[in-house]
Amino acid sequence: MFFTLHYLARPNSYLTVLHVFKYITFRSAMAAVTGFILVMVLMPLFIRFMRNRGFTEDTSKSDSDFLRETHASKKGVPTMGGAVLVVAIFMSGVMWTRIDNNLAFYGLFLFLGFGLLGFLDDFRKLRYAGVRGLSIRAKLLGQVLLGAAGGFVVMLESGPAGDALSFPLIKPDIFLPSLGFFFVLWGMLVLVAYSNSVNLADGLDGLAGGLLLEVMVTAAVLAYLAGHSGLSQYLQIPCVPQAGELTVLGAGAAGALLGFLWYNAHPAQVFMGDTGSLSLGALCGYIGLAAKFELLLVVTASVFVFEAVSVLIQILSFRLWGRRVFLVAPFHHHLERRGWPESRIVVRLWLVGVLAAIVSISLLKVR
Repeated sequence: MFFTLHYLARPNSYLTVLHVFKYITFRSAMAAVTGFILVMVLMPLFIRFMRNRGFTEDTSKSDSDFLRETHASKKGVPTMGGAVLVVAIFMSGVMWTRIDNNLAFYGLFLFLGFGLLGFLDDFRKLRYAGVRGLSIRAKLLGQVLLGAAGGFVVMLESGPAGDALSFPLIKPDIFLPSLGFFFVLWGMLVLVAYSNSVNLADGLDGLAGGLLLEVMVTAAVLAYLAGHSGLSQYLQIPCVPQAGELTVLGAGAAGALLGFLWYNAHPAQVFMGDTGSLSLGALCGYIGLAAKFELLLVVTASVFVFEAVSVLIQILSFRLWGRRVFLVAPFHHHLERRGWPESRIVVRLWLVGVLAAIVSISLLKVR
């Protein structure tokens, strides 16, 4: 679609008014609208289909007696709604992103790859009784391979700073270390970490979707700044010319997440599942990695990070000392166990996420 409009808007054409389609800001807005509309149209059909097939949430598979009892009302709610998100974001990206931009082109298919991995995991849970999806080894292997591919693409396509690591609060002309081929390993680590942290936070109605919306909007803004030579020079951040096009992908994802929250807000009509959490987490990590903001996005995604860290602390504490730090992990379930209503937990963690996003943006000029 983009190339058709680009041709019609050539200088000698009477349709030069279409030159607006050349601007990243306009196409980002259209991508967000497209993603939102696609989800709003497709999700009711998906929910009906999943209910008719009996592909719904099974809370009996939880390891925690408390969670099985607390979330009993969620049984029978369709899951794997992330499949609609993946379709909507991919279609929005194809329609509005310049596919001659390699960072955006390969990013779309990397996103699709993580979505497929999550789909396989979700499908096994739904199709086979008593099965909890892919084995941990198979799931992690898939993430590692896809993450390494993402790191390799960013290293090749991000220009002179492709294999560099940028640190918040430090000017790139003072310290911008080059990792060489080790950047592939770094990229793999970033994508695996981001995808899993979102996956762990997907436990309450609207929680992961709302936090992802905040992170995705911030990531889109950061990608635009990194891709703009004037703004990147003013802010003294690494300039990655091709990264600007990732703004369109981030905006499309943000629009799709708005539509998803319409159906996922408490009480949820559909759940995201691994299909959505793995793919969207990886997309956040990929945008940050390509725009050289993967470390700054740790601040933006601090709620996701803390959720993942809470699980790690719980496991290590129990294995080393036989004690649990949290009543239940991840942290949002700890708050549930302490008697917090689900809606209060979700809204307050959203607010923390907004503050984290504001802080991360403000750190751009603190150098």
